[in-house]
Amino acid sequence: MARATMFRYKGKDVDARAVGRELGVDAVVTGRALQQGDTLVVQAELMNVSDGSQLWGDRYNRKLADVLAIQDEIAKQIAENLRLRLSGEQERLLTKRYTDNAEAYDLYLKGRFFYAKMTDDDLQKSIDYYQQAIVKDPSYALAYVGLGNSYFDLGGVLGFRSPTETYPKMKEYALKALAMDDQLAEAHHMMADTKLYYEWNWADAERELKRAAELNPNYSPLHNTYGTYYQSLRRFDDAVAERRLAKATDPFSPFAVADVGYPLYYARRYDEAINSYREALELDKNFSWAHLWIGQALVQKGMYEEAIAEIKDAIRLSGGDVRARATLGHAYAVAGKRAEALQILDELKALSKQRYVSPYFIALIYVGLKNDDEAFAWLEKAYQERHPYLILMDVEPVFDQIRRDARFIDLTKRVGIKN
Repeated sequence: MARATMFRYKGKDVDARAVGRELGVDAVVTGRALQQGDTLVVQAELMNVSDGSQLWGDRYNRKLADVLAIQDEIAKQIAENLRLRLSGEQERLLTKRYTDNAEAYDLYLKGRFFYAKMTDDDLQKSIDYYQQAIVKDPSYALAYVGLGNSYFDLGGVLGFRSPTETYPKMKEYALKALAMDDQLAEAHHMMADTKLYYEWNWADAERELKRAAELNPNYSPLHNTYGTYYQSLRRFDDAVAERRLAKATDPFSPFAVADVGYPLYYARRYDEAINSYREALELDKNFSWAHLWIGQALVQKGMYEEAIAEIKDAIRLSGGDVRARATLGHAYAVAGKRAEALQILDELKALSKQRYVSPYFIALIYVGLKNDDEAFAWLEKAYQERHPYLILMDVEPVFDQIRRDARFIDLTKRVGIKN
């Protein structure tokens, strides 16, 4: 199961059998680690979920520098006690060590910790820790993947930086990771993101996605990207299937659960999409993105007051996210609240003089105001910055009113969409 799914149990007193049944797995590994000076004591056991019996258990006393060797031993013993018949390649992957430097590994984990918080400041912290890990081990391919992912999110849909500033760095680190380990699914997935979101090279993106799936079919982010790829091409059923695979491997991630709704939204199946978003709120009632996405779907249903309330919740919970504010501006515009829409437009333009604001978000408000000339002017700026949402413009309901405009058709062709 995905790391994020398992970490929801961290630090809690849980029944391993109940966890196993909840996750639909056959066996659960539990363990404790205690540091005593420069000694690490690890106790681990493997439990059969069906009857609660212990399949295996052991205790390790090692120097801290041997932490990676402990992982290898535990992985091998679990495989033996589950009586798995592993091929040579499977055994190599099971015990694969991505670095032999314990300090680099520790720094990498800190980078992962801050990356998961998904704020501007925390993404910068994650970059710092990944860079420190690389100083300790310059051949640490996973640390390069981490760097690339952090730069991707800084310039991606979160909108903290311009894609022209961050995406070239994502590509640089993807290439470095692959040069060090071309058997690393995470590196091929990041290269797929590079090809899809930055270069708009659809054929190469699909090849990289297929290669990543061959190497690790249970890698949840891979299925999310596959979902985006398919929904961009109007293959909505395939997109839903991929998003459900991502959810299955990470069932307690609000993002993974809510993301099932996105291809449904693009397919104009708004009620089904809203159900997925509300399922994510059952996991985290303060998940701002679910409120935002519910608001987007309600706008398309013409339920403007309910939509505006949801989007305002997203703004409050996200601390004033730019995308959420732009979505509110669009909602005001299509609801006939022109003065309110223009006020948000002015606020975002003023904010853009202090920090980066994507022109794509400005365009959304102009579309709602039915000012097509300004909308296309700002979409052209988004094109020059290679904003990632442009790969979805052919299926985005917001653009239905301008879809037949020659300028829109030309823009989709330049992005590489061939529908």
